[in-house]
Amino acid sequence: MYIFKVLLMSLLAAMFINKYKVVWRNLDAYKRFDIIKAKNSISYDKFLGGITMTFFPVNILILPFIPPILAIRNARASDFLLKGQYVIMMIIYSFIAGAAIIPATPLLYIKSVSNAIYIAASNQT
Repeated sequence: MYIFKVLLMSLLAAMFINKYKVVWRNLDAYKRFDIIKAKNSISYDKFLGGITMTFFPVNILILPFIPPILAIRNARASDFLLKGQYVIMMIIYSFIAGAAIIPATPLLYIKSVSNAIYIAASNQT
């Protein structure tokens, strides 16, 4: 009975340590989610939300659309502008990712070939 209690307590301690490890690993993501949630709730205006939520590369492209949004002050127009910003932002980031993968592709190929050579050499001994 004593050994069972010791093993059960060890299992319980291991479960708590594992949960703590998972939370600690994801702590940065939780902090980022909280920052984004706070930014969205503080700076969002129903009529001007599309203007207040701009991001750097996108806000330069959205500048011509700001005067009509300010003049109309319509929630649907603001929502449309905000969704348009996200589309433009996704396109910009897709181009950045596409440009970054071009120089990385030969490096990844060289890495996979060198790993294969290393594995083949270490398995022969």
